[in-house]
Amino acid sequence: MIYLIKVWLNDSRPQIWREIELDQNTSLSDLHKILQTVMGWTNSHLHQFRKGNTYYTDTDFEEYTREDVVDYKDFHISDLLKKKNDKMMYEYDFGDGWEHYIELLEVGAGEEGILYPRCVAGDKSCPAEDSGGILGYQEMLKILKNKGHADYDSIREWIGENFDPDYFNITEVNESLQEENFGCFEILD
Repeated sequence: MIYLIKVWLNDSRPQIWREIELDQNTSLSDLHKILQTVMGWTNSHLHQFRKGNTYYTDTDFEEYTREDVVDYKDFHISDLLKKKNDKMMYEYDFGDGWEHYIELLEVGAGEEGILYPRCVAGDKSCPAEDSGGILGYQEMLKILKNKGHADYDSIREWIGENFDPDYFNITEVNESLQEENFGCFEILD
């Protein structure tokens, strides 16, 4: 079965989001990599999933010594999202605290000739890594709208001349997913 999930960055205004179709048996470690790709992150920081009061992550890192942390290597998305409208959280970069909500929108059969996983919709560019979480990113965008601001030049130089917070290209995202080859599969006749 194929899951259609929506992922959105908590507190982003306007909302930064993606809709993704993927196999219900996608492992949480592969889901992490898929989310990194479709959102536009660089996989430079620690991460975890949360469902209820349980945290799921790669426990090979020494930072995870709490009892409520479970190694996610043997878990799949279908272990946490079982029915339509089920939700969980994905946190990336504990310093900046990028919280993403993940909601199961639909469960259905895959389509013949389609390569999964695939991004089917989305909006807005991913924030820059290490921009201080959603509040830091929003402040940065505010500064970039004011060329007379004292920090404008340094922020523009740091983020790059071509950064556009409204940019999202679904073709590029899907090409990146295929390049990464997260157990991609195609439904055949």
